[in-house]
Amino acid sequence: MDSQSFYHFLTIQQIVAQNIAAGLQYPKIEKTVPHYHTESEYGCLLVHFTDRSYSAMGLKNQIIIMLLSTLGLQTATLIAISVAKFEIK
Repeated sequence: MDSQSFYHFLTIQQIVAQNIAAGLQYPKIEKTVPHYHTESEYGCLLVHFTDRSYSAMGLKNQIIIMLLSTLGLQTATLIAISVAKFEIK
């Protein structure tokens, strides 16, 4: 809830006499362009994590890199994945 909405609520509830935040301007947030790795950068990452996939943690890291890059998953989507949701046969 922003300050304008909060003071609007307080005004409606007659807790304050007037909305003192009505004239506030929000700061402009610059939009950033997403950065993508090149094929050679992806290759370096894959080699790095493949060389370290001999342990369970190394294999997990390799799978994370592969999911993020090959499927184009966002980090939030990857974090939401639960191992319990997979059926392993």
